[in-house]
Amino acid sequence: ISSYLLNEPMNYLLCECAVVVMLTMGLGNIINNFADIKTDSINHPDRTLLLNSIKKKNIILICFLFLFIIFLCSTDFDKQTNIVLYLIIIPSLLLYNFYFKQKPLIGNILVSALLGSVFLFTELTIQRDITQMHIPFFLALCLSLLREIIKDLHDYHGDKMANMTTLPILIGKKNTNYLLIIFTIIASIIFTTPYLFFNYNIKYMYFLTIFIEIPLIYSLFLLIKI
Repeated sequence: ISSYLLNEPMNYLLCECAVVVMLTMGLGNIINNFADIKTDSINHPDRTLLLNSIKKKNIILICFLFLFIIFLCSTDFDKQTNIVLYLIIIPSLLLYNFYFKQKPLIGNILVSALLGSVFLFTELTIQRDITQMHIPFFLALCLSLLREIIKDLHDYHGDKMANMTTLPILIGKKNTNYLLIIFTIIASIIFTTPYLFFNYNIKYMYFLTIFIEIPLIYSLFLLIKI
């Protein structure tokens, strides 16, 4: 998507960037699954059963393999891109999993920003600058933030037993639901601004309506019924 928006051809550097993005996020998800074993034993017992069947030694080996491949691919990146990767993105993933995940809203915003930063990181990698991907970054952040808050709402009981202070635990499930309804309405309006004010073409509105707005409206009715 980034290469299309930037009018960049598919090339070797873009493929390396895709591998680094997938393995970095994969690494973050592996760490997240094992950091959540206690809460997932309540929220997702099937997942916990599967994780307990995997030897920790094998998981550590997989993590080191991911890091090794990330390092190999990043040798073709410029200095600025590697600074962002090794001093911002990877440390942020670790901080999220071991500290900010338990904090209300700030953890949700951090992981949402990391997901949205895929657009910024791709532009930085292939063009060595960030001038065009701010809008996709912001849209992805908003959509991911909705998902993260809903996920915390779903994981309420396990997170509470683990003494975490997520947003639903801090302000209650009912208030979180109200907040989600308001945020969903605001996000639905914000998502149309690239077409209205930033010269995004009609194809953007077609895809936005079918894949984003209609599911959001449907989820809004579900939230109202709760």
